Amino acid sequence: MTHVNVNIHGQITLPAFIRKKHKIGTSTILEVADRDSEIVLKKAAVVEADIVNKLEALARKKKVTQKMLLKWCREARGKIYSECYG
Repeated sequence: MTHVNVNIHGQITLPAFIRKKHKIGTSTILEVADRDSEIVLKKAAVVEADIVNKLEALARKKKVTQKMLLKWCREARGKIYSECYG
């Protein structure tokens, strides 16, 4: 059994060998279940269409336009490129 600490933000870091074994990456969504005295984590069965629908609904609610989204994506891509390649 491996022990992990909970940080001030309530976050834990899963050990690398567990992440590799279960193919858990930074975009992996996990389900959290509270079962009596146990906390159980498991990979969520998320359908991409569900995520897209939720994001579209949120964008409509916040009045975010497609033009705004494209601008933010270009800015993020530029930032990531700069961080990776200098």
